[in-house]
Amino acid sequence: MFDITYKLRFAVLGMLGLLLALAIIPISKLNIDNSVEIWFYEKDQDLQAYLKQMEVFGKWDYLVVQVTAKTSIYDSAYLAAMRDTTQTLEKLANVRKVTSPTNAKDNYNEADGLNYRVLLEQDISPDAGARLRSNLEKNGIYVNGLIKPKNDKNHLVLIQAANKYGDKQPYRMEMIDKVRQTLSANPQIQNFSVVGTTNMNAELNRSSKRDMFIFYPAVSVFVTLFAWLAFRSLRDIIATFAVVLSAIIFSVGLMMALGYYLNMVTIMMGAILMSLSVASVIHLITRYHQLALATPGTPGAAIAATTVKQIWKPSLGASVTTIFGFLSLLSANVVPITLLGIFSSIGILMTFVFTLTIGPLCMAMLWKNTANTHFSCEKKGLHQQFSWVLRWLAELSLQKNRSVIIVTALLSVALLSGLAKLEADSNYLDMFTDRTRIADDYDRVEHTGFGTSALSVMFEANEGLESPQVFRGLMAAQSAINKLPEVDKTISPVDIIEQVDRALAKDPSHWQTGLSGYQRDAFSQLLLVAESSGNDDLPDFLTTDHRQFQLSVFTKYLSGDETQDLVQSIRTISRQQLPAQVAIKVTGIPVMWSNMDNYLLKSQKSSLLILSLAILVVLYIFMRSWPLALIGLLVNLLPITMILGLMGHLGVPINMATTLIGGIAMGIAVDDTIHFLWHYKLSRQAGNDHADAVRHTLDKTGIAIILTTLLIVGGFMVMVLSDFTPTADFGLFTSVTVVLALLGDIVLLPSLLSLFQRQIRI
Repeated sequence: MFDITYKLRFAVLGMLGLLLALAIIPISKLNIDNSVEIWFYEKDQDLQAYLKQMEVFGKWDYLVVQVTAKTSIYDSAYLAAMRDTTQTLEKLANVRKVTSPTNAKDNYNEADGLNYRVLLEQDISPDAGARLRSNLEKNGIYVNGLIKPKNDKNHLVLIQAANKYGDKQPYRMEMIDKVRQTLSANPQIQNFSVVGTTNMNAELNRSSKRDMFIFYPAVSVFVTLFAWLAFRSLRDIIATFAVVLSAIIFSVGLMMALGYYLNMVTIMMGAILMSLSVASVIHLITRYHQLALATPGTPGAAIAATTVKQIWKPSLGASVTTIFGFLSLLSANVVPITLLGIFSSIGILMTFVFTLTIGPLCMAMLWKNTANTHFSCEKKGLHQQFSWVLRWLAELSLQKNRSVIIVTALLSVALLSGLAKLEADSNYLDMFTDRTRIADDYDRVEHTGFGTSALSVMFEANEGLESPQVFRGLMAAQSAINKLPEVDKTISPVDIIEQVDRALAKDPSHWQTGLSGYQRDAFSQLLLVAESSGNDDLPDFLTTDHRQFQLSVFTKYLSGDETQDLVQSIRTISRQQLPAQVAIKVTGIPVMWSNMDNYLLKSQKSSLLILSLAILVVLYIFMRSWPLALIGLLVNLLPITMILGLMGHLGVPINMATTLIGGIAMGIAVDDTIHFLWHYKLSRQAGNDHADAVRHTLDKTGIAIILTTLLIVGGFMVMVLSDFTPTADFGLFTSVTVVLALLGDIVLLPSLLSLFQRQIRI
């Protein structure tokens, strides 16, 4: 394999270089997209309901801006400045409609009929603010939805932001930036806060982009420094990066070439693959130099060939189990997690291929007939210290195996009790660190008493809204939903029609809500008058045939579980109050996010079960021993379940990032177990007894196991720098899991082998 000419070697490297160059082209156009549609499959019921709601009532989302005035929101100077600001906001790209106190409309019963026009007078006189305040407080739509009756310092600006479903351009971030710039330019505004799903998406994109610019350079620097400490050779570092960058560029480039964008989950793929790829290469480089030192004068090509022969089987087993770990993520039924699983699996596969092709070629050409003496046991330094520690741990596991097992069992029982407390409950506000302003914005808006989140209740009635049973049922349902503790405000066609009825009343000052005694003809007439008055708000809640209508529910920001409870209450109330033939569907981005939590918790359980079975089969195939396979599975299953139990005790929930811990960490952890058991089996087959086999195995694989663990921990700990808490939690808990797996491989595994050595036949 390696007795080929240098021309052929360079030809192979050239072909691989060309392939990687083609992969770089899509990477150069890196884009980030965290919009809601990327998280769900096209046939997902929640997504279909959401798409139908947009199809019927328009592709837009609410962007809520809470504004605090320096003086009073009814001061003439403030109203003049706010009117200019509102008009500027209306002209921004991707803004569909803006509603503020300065352009809020109401119904006027005039000589030519009912007219729907702006409340604020064109010429703002000193007493215009008082009249505006009186008119706003008479309108139930604006009370608590735009202004607070006893609060003249704060108000809302409601922006209907375009939702360009499927458009992956950063239009949301650009719009949010323009909104902030426009509001900041108003000298009458003391401060403002921006909330809503549009802003949440923009903040996710910003955090993801920041993570990208932190993770990749930080991991690269760490890998370089680590490789220097481990190898003390520029040649080994070059060989390492030749493999690592090839695998990353290929997998990420393929994903981008297929039209997938990076998001808050897949943004981690480069850092993950870099850490795991280097871990794979370490086994190659370590074994190469061990052989070179043991056989001085042997040509590099021959040493490389022997190295490949000795490591390809355990490397294959390690790669297969890691791939299974990533593929287990497919059970999450969440698209970004699925993409991470698929393309990371491809990256691990290419790491295996490049480790056995590019890696040996580089080692043979860079080292030729020499070896890195840093790997010599007689050489003082890092490797000597590791060798001493490994010898001490080997004797501990051989002589105190029962004590090691008892201590592990007690610790496991204490931590595993936390599994019962493990929950999937996403609160996205808690997911952003203090470095971002989004959580503060939500707190300020909710402190003023306004809602920060919105969901939609869609109704479909063949008899139309003018049916008295349907209209009164909607009124009753809305009234009951308004009383729910989580709800701050609701808006429906009922509110608009009531305001029309108030304007048409002979004496509006004595008008009372309720529309008592009205029948179908009266409701039909009110709807007709509202539509002919130029009311441009009614189409946001009612279709022209009156058969489909929606109720917007504004709430404080709720966690996933709280949203589920609210949705259930809304469904129950709506079903009780409306006729049975009326179709009801609760939708909106908060509902979709909360339903995704259920997918994640189920996937955590199913992925671990499937992965455990897959690892057991792989271990048996490579070891040809069920006792060895079962011991290997136990050693790797314990760290994962212990960490999940610890998360339960600490109250860390399962979310779109922490759900990755189980499958990925277990797939990573089993790699070193396979290398250990493989060399242990070979040593036993060579005639060594159990104790000598353990010592020999740790001598051959221990340093590589420690180096790979330290490397993976360092690479994953970089993620702690993320502005997104789930990503930081993923990096932290995966790192701890890998450390526990290291202790399992070099302490618990030898102890178990000692205890059950009579049952193990090799």
